[in-house]
Amino acid sequence: MHIQGRYLKFRHVFPELFAPGVQLRRGLLRLRWLLIQRIDLRPIWTTGTAAGLAGVLLTISLFFFRTRSGARRRPASAHRC
Repeated sequence: MHIQGRYLKFRHVFPELFAPGVQLRRGLLRLRWLLIQRIDLRPIWTTGTAAGLAGVLLTISLFFFRTRSGARRRPASAHRC
């Protein structure tokens, strides 16, 4: 019985070589569809979902900004020495 070598065969390499091209074409088709398709925002649940998502994202973004803390200042009564 002949033991097959560990050489790569084209049928195994083919998907790895052409997958990026296929994914690029699919992405371009999706982008084209998104730009051509008319987006309808009339349903109230769509508007409510978008507003809720925006509210959550804006709330989370508050944690990324540094503010000056008022706790480091001396109390007003300390200035009256």
